[in-house]
Amino acid sequence: DDASELYKEAFALFQKGEFDKAIQVLEDEKLDKLFKAAQDEKRKAQERLAKSEEAVQKSIDNYILKARMCKSRFQFDEAEKNYRKAVEGDSENFYSISEFAYYLTKQNKYPQAILLYEKALSLAKGDSETSKTLNNLGGLYYLINRHGDAEKHITEL
Repeated sequence: DDASELYKEAFALFQKGEFDKAIQVLEDEKLDKLFKAAQDEKRKAQERLAKSEEAVQKSIDNYILKARMCKSRFQFDEAEKNYRKAVEGDSENFYSISEFAYYLTKQNKYPQAILLYEKALSLAKGDSETSKTLNNLGGLYYLINRHGDAEKHITEL
């Protein structure tokens, strides 16, 4: 880019001992113009990133919506596929992970549900998310007769 070329030119002059020429190459007007252009480019990139993140979130929301619709139509394989896509799309989304874990529990897929609840627990922010996840995880452990684990999670509440 232009800023790098300007730097190289000025530094080469500096290394040759031509200090005044090096300083002239780095005149304020050029530096200010390049700096402003770089700031503008950074702002545009941040705007593009924000739009991309929003589009990703909307896509995840669409997968969740489709999963819910498929579930209501008893299309359980399709529902699971869409929950999985949502979680793969954002593996740090507490709500998607929790909902998928709950769905898997209802489908008697307990080992998978436990893994997802554990992940959700690690992502939980605040008492509400933590207590809900501990309660669900404790209930799941109780359901599969792992009473010691159930008690451990329930007493953490």
